[in-house]
Amino acid sequence: MKQACHLCGSKDVDEVVPNFDVRFVTSDARPWPGRARLLVCDTCGTIQKATDALWQREVEEVYLSYNIYQQSGGAEQRSFHEKGLSQARSKVILQKLFESLKMPEAGRLLDLGCGNGSLLASMQSVAPDWHLYGTEFDAKNRQRIEGLAGVRGFHAGDIRDLPWTSFDVITLIHLIEHIPDPASFLRTAATRLCSSGVICIECPNIEANPFDLVIFDHCTHFTTATLGTSCRSAGLQVMQSASDWVAKEISLVARQADCEALAATLTRHGQAGLETLQTHLRWLAALASGAQRAAHMPGSFGIFGTSIAAAWCQHQTGGAARFFVDEDPDRVGREFMGKPILAVGSEPADGNVLLCLPDADAERVAARLNKNSRRYLKPADVMS
Repeated sequence: MKQACHLCGSKDVDEVVPNFDVRFVTSDARPWPGRARLLVCDTCGTIQKATDALWQREVEEVYLSYNIYQQSGGAEQRSFHEKGLSQARSKVILQKLFESLKMPEAGRLLDLGCGNGSLLASMQSVAPDWHLYGTEFDAKNRQRIEGLAGVRGFHAGDIRDLPWTSFDVITLIHLIEHIPDPASFLRTAATRLCSSGVICIECPNIEANPFDLVIFDHCTHFTTATLGTSCRSAGLQVMQSASDWVAKEISLVARQADCEALAATLTRHGQAGLETLQTHLRWLAALASGAQRAAHMPGSFGIFGTSIAAAWCQHQTGGAARFFVDEDPDRVGREFMGKPILAVGSEPADGNVLLCLPDADAERVAARLNKNSRRYLKPADVMS
């Protein structure tokens, strides 16, 4: 039986089988032995994963052992600028949100899927007078979250059981891509807004990031257009949509529509979605082969980064990298996947470091890091 599209409900959804042994990782950057079926909707073009009973059972296992930001001891990953400067990703998003909408000095914010409270913690430097609330599917980080300045409440469980309402801002930071029925989830979330409240969504941009495909527990892979359609299907009006707040991500702000529901304009993008998926799979296959070649070059093989892409490359090569290199000071000096994390400039003299990044990003990073004749390899350098 065919699965209905996560976004538009169409049954015209086809599986696309990769032509190589694609391995998957979890969204907390761990190798995952399971396999996921990649689908594309012939109607709206949404790329997605089959959320059958097997996938759901495995995703439950992923979340039971989830360890957010384990590479840095729980410190949130940083958003890097071209010059290598960085700050916490949630702080970047909040600053952009508050600047673009001219938010008041005081209000109520609810962070859905708040993890270990990184966004709630960032609010102290952006809007210290706001009252903050968070939710998660479990309570393992309750003590940490409830101890944060400004936090007035924490809820573990289904958002339909939330005991609060009337929020000025509801944030969904890297949550919506985990949801098999995004429009229904957004519709429920919107009931907790005050009349002038907004929802802020942050998620991966599948058009800019092929590695989103290999994250096992990401079941819907959004473009700017399809994320907007999900919002309109939930009765939300898109106020702002950007792809430059955080690299390779979509940032969207929406509010409740004046009417009960907006008609979602469904454009037929089936062929475009299929082409994007096929292009990404070809690129990932070439990178997997190239990483294997790089691992056998003379010298010590390392991988740049300690997040999803780096975890995937290490998984694809069977653990060939002897070290990782990262610019995040919270991660340097720790271990990732059992290997040391080195700072830029402290690589072995014979090191060959593969930049596991989309081509455009790899070009920029290589131009910056190779100024001192280090051997940072772009994907294009190792692909045949």
